[in-house]
Amino acid sequence: MVDRKVNGRIAWLAALLALALSGCSGPSSAKKDSPPESATSPRPSVGGPADPNATSPKGVEPGGSAKSGAPVPKLTPGIQPIPKAGQGGWKPSSTKPGDLAKNVASAIAGMRGVAGEAVSYVKTPEGNANARSVYKIQDPKRFRVDFLAVKELPSTAMLLANGTTKREITLGEPVKSLAVGARSPVAQLPPSKMLERWPREFSRLMFLNLTDGADAWTPVLSALSRGEEGFRTSVEERTVPFRGKQVKSVRVRAVRNAEAAKRLGACEMEMVFDAERYLPVTVRVISSDTKGKPWQLQWSAGWNFNQKFHPEEFERVE
Repeated sequence: MVDRKVNGRIAWLAALLALALSGCSGPSSAKKDSPPESATSPRPSVGGPADPNATSPKGVEPGGSAKSGAPVPKLTPGIQPIPKAGQGGWKPSSTKPGDLAKNVASAIAGMRGVAGEAVSYVKTPEGNANARSVYKIQDPKRFRVDFLAVKELPSTAMLLANGTTKREITLGEPVKSLAVGARSPVAQLPPSKMLERWPREFSRLMFLNLTDGADAWTPVLSALSRGEEGFRTSVEERTVPFRGKQVKSVRVRAVRNAEAAKRLGACEMEMVFDAERYLPVTVRVISSDTKGKPWQLQWSAGWNFNQKFHPEEFERVE
């Protein structure tokens, strides 16, 4: 019963978003939401075997969207277990957390003409649900970035910027509007708070470099490397064959120790990045609060490059 309640809340968000955006922007000739028309990319799309539990292309749909061509993970229920250090082909990496953070932050901030799709699974004390997210990024002033608002009853949310105005639309909340370039409240968090908020809010925080000109990657990965909040952290890498190529991935795995878990709740996290473009492709958080209640999130994405968008795509969603 609870599962249907949570799933229903996410399922009808599209109608709410269309209504809210229609009221904000007026009539529009925007096309129905679909992946943008494809453009030839000089490099392979990011996705596929970067998922730490996929040892072959079987873990993703063969071609992803027929229009975008980006490999998109299947929408399957449940969170996949996080491989322990040294398992699943992962080996210690010489990459330092600080260097990885700089590369990822730069890659996010520099996204231009990028389209993506992600699938997510979330489990809270109230139930669980699957969700699909869309990313359309022309530049830092024109974008659509979906994310999860993770509360007892989670919901999907969206950032939509049309060149002058940035709107944040979350189910059950008023639409928040800011000038493009202005920092949202979450982007004004002090660096010391980023790691604390990361386990439930990573799907919003990880795009701050693009959407708000702020950075969560450096404070989060730096805090993990220092062992803050009781985390023990490792950086690993692996290379697997995919569509005739060798694809290298880098991952960060962090586990909270037992003493800290008593105070803050148990938590195990994993972040996987494509080692060529340094975009995130999988993030998992398996955690529980101090009462032992579960808070689990899994986000897996596929990216495509050299994409073209219509201005209407950043004005209204139907």
